[in-house]
Amino acid sequence: LPEQARGGMHHAAAAGTSWDAFVTARLLEPLGMRASSTRHAALRDHPDAAAPHARVDSTVRVIARHDTDNLGGAGALQSTAADLARWLRFQLAGGRVDGRPLVSARQLRETHAPQVAVAGEPPPPDSASGTAPAAPRVAS
Repeated sequence: LPEQARGGMHHAAAAGTSWDAFVTARLLEPLGMRASSTRHAALRDHPDAAAPHARVDSTVRVIARHDTDNLGGAGALQSTAADLARWLRFQLAGGRVDGRPLVSARQLRETHAPQVAVAGEPPPPDSASGTAPAAPRVAS
């Protein structure tokens, strides 16, 4: 399993629940992200979901969607533009929802920090593998 998937599973186990239930209860519901889901089936059956495409025999066609349910914390979240706007407002509000903190400042900063090191390559100074753009670095 990818390291992030293991981390997600450990987080959920410590909370005594599944990854899906943990993310839904701790993030999606408080943020009002009702169209987002960690389950592949929720997207598969959604009438307004975009479908993946690929070139097959010189023609672009709809192809089967990859089932990402087993990836958990490594990025198995399906969302919408409207729900992602809620996520961005949460980030810009310093981890607060309706004026109340949902996560600590330290936890929010962690989402802006690089999470995955690629062997032999330093991370770009303006990007991260977290869930939001990295804050600009200021030389001291």
